[in-house]
Amino acid sequence: MKIHDTRALKLSHIKDKFPVICGDRFHILRDSAYPVREYLLTPYRNYGNTNNEKENFNKKLAGTRVLIENAFGLLKFRFRQIMRVVFHEVDKLSKFVIACCVLHNICIDAGYLIEIEQHVFANVVKQPDEVTLRMRGKVKRDRISAAIL
Repeated sequence: MKIHDTRALKLSHIKDKFPVICGDRFHILRDSAYPVREYLLTPYRNYGNTNNEKENFNKKLAGTRVLIENAFGLLKFRFRQIMRVVFHEVDKLSKFVIACCVLHNICIDAGYLIEIEQHVFANVVKQPDEVTLRMRGKVKRDRISAAIL
């Protein structure tokens, strides 16, 4: 049975631990389907009154989320058991995911790329997409503007 992520979060017991796990320094990036919380960083909702700063924040947040989702997609592609393993303890789950990340990085360092990775890495290294180029340009412009003013 599949349910939406927001419903899964509401039904989970871990959500009560997020404030302690995340504290002041960490947060979980989510889309606008989630409510904003101290531990859940979500985009500003656009009711027609957002300013450029909020729009830029939303774009950067979305870009970061895409990178994270792509990274997990590569992990799930390489280690398909991630999709089937069920953990009831957060500690065991996080150790399993970290172990997969370490093994994945070892494979990359050793040159064992899977076909999808070669395509993804080629696009990232050689040809940044328009959204990335625009974001980089805006960040650079803001940095220069701040230095001048």
